Amino acid sequence: MATVLWADIHPLILPDVPGCPTPTVDTALAATAADFCARTHIWRETLDFGYTISGIPDYDIDGTAVIESVLWATLSGDDLKHIDPRYLDKSKLTDKGKPNAFWVVNDTAVRLFPIPDAKYRLDVTAALKPSRTATGIEDWIYESYVEPIVSGAIWRLARTPGKAWSNPEIAMYHHRLFEQGITNARIRDHRNVRMAVAQKAF
Repeated sequence: MATVLWADIHPLILPDVPGCPTPTVDTALAATAADFCARTHIWRETLDFGYTISGIPDYDIDGTAVIESVLWATLSGDDLKHIDPRYLDKSKLTDKGKPNAFWVVNDTAVRLFPIPDAKYRLDVTAALKPSRTATGIEDWIYESYVEPIVSGAIWRLARTPGKAWSNPEIAMYHHRLFEQGITNARIRDHRNVRMAVAQKAF
């Protein structure tokens, strides 16, 4: 997908934070876009891992996105469970076999357990967010959610004390817009999901 660069969004921000250096604006945009995606889970992708390789436990994602949460994972059609490696017997970490579990390493890789002993189909769907070094956002995120991301960036910049662009009143205003944008994104994401409530017998 195409990426909309932070520089393309500057005209929506700079009038509210006059004098703010553009690298500072970029930093605020990257932080805000990551926060927005992390709190809404709007950016969901099926990661293209293909097949496992015998003896290789880690499978990295490409690009400048990082994993916020794995929503589901399967190995040759069987569900993998998400585990916490801190509770594993350390002597088991080098075991080989057909993986039945996974955990996320450094927000950029999925590690399988036990270590694959053969070729298996690995399918992972995850909620992603831009990394702090990203230079922009996916064009569809821009089209649907640029307004709250812009407000979040203005809030971060205007609340900074002692700067020429500091403005607590503007910061408070845009913080409200950012939080409302997160709420609206969550509602929009569920607009076509049927929410059935099961009746319970007394």
